[in-house]
Amino acid sequence: MIKNITLSLFFVLSIFFSSSIIAQCSNFTLGATIAVGACDPITNMVSVTIDYSATFSSGNASWQWSYTVYNSNGTSATVLGPVLSTNSSNSESVSFSMFCDSSVEAGIHAWSAPNAGGNYCGYTIFGTASLPVIWGNVTAVNERSQNTILWSTENEINNELFEIQHSYDGKEFRSIGAVLGSGTTSTSTKYEYVDENPNGSTNYYRIKQIDFDGNFDFSKVVVARTNFYSEYQLEFAPNPVQDELRLLNLSGDVDWEIRTTNGRVVDNGQSQKINVSGLSPGTYLISIVSDDTRHTKRFIKI
Repeated sequence: MIKNITLSLFFVLSIFFSSSIIAQCSNFTLGATIAVGACDPITNMVSVTIDYSATFSSGNASWQWSYTVYNSNGTSATVLGPVLSTNSSNSESVSFSMFCDSSVEAGIHAWSAPNAGGNYCGYTIFGTASLPVIWGNVTAVNERSQNTILWSTENEINNELFEIQHSYDGKEFRSIGAVLGSGTTSTSTKYEYVDENPNGSTNYYRIKQIDFDGNFDFSKVVVARTNFYSEYQLEFAPNPVQDELRLLNLSGDVDWEIRTTNGRVVDNGQSQKINVSGLSPGTYLISIVSDDTRHTKRFIKI
């Protein structure tokens, strides 16, 4: 996901410290800005840029940038830059790539004299950055006169919601609905959304992931081709319904699933009669699977 604090194309985490571990080091001001780009779904890699700064208000001093990448399998790797001398201020920018599910920690070593001499002022850590949302699979499936968009995430941090967007040409997108995110979680999470009014031919979809702080990212674009010419009709009664929904014109029990209009599954089973008395009043979607095809219609619970 792409965050935007001081750069428009990156997730940016900025934490600045002043090192005053030893008296001779009190004139040091150190800083680092970590920028993490969007995950490439093909390579599963993300670009990282770290901007370091070091200011020493009097005399001569030296410093050395460093970063450590922590991988999801428990391994890590640390990279050290050259020792740099300064009598005023210096800045360095370092760019590299890491796996999308990794995190990076930035830090600076500092000394009170040139060439790593004098007193060692210590190692200052400037926080750890990672992608707030790691996308899993994203697909769009035609269900006769409706399309279902399915997606998953492998990790979420500060994730408020997903906005589903539709396009007729793959270029201009508009919002057609939203699904709440899971906030912060490290477990794989699945989502789906039903577009009940797609175009009669080719439909393009993408998902806009939005953080609680308003920053956002887009999924890849997926395509579904709609077929309105099905002889199959899903029939049920009554509608609106209060206690029991009956599936009609079926030869036996079928697998069914009831979801909210935001795509959250609230009940499922296998039968022709469905007890909906426990559902809150409102509008729901019921789906059944027939001949490996999902059929969906809307009903009202009163």
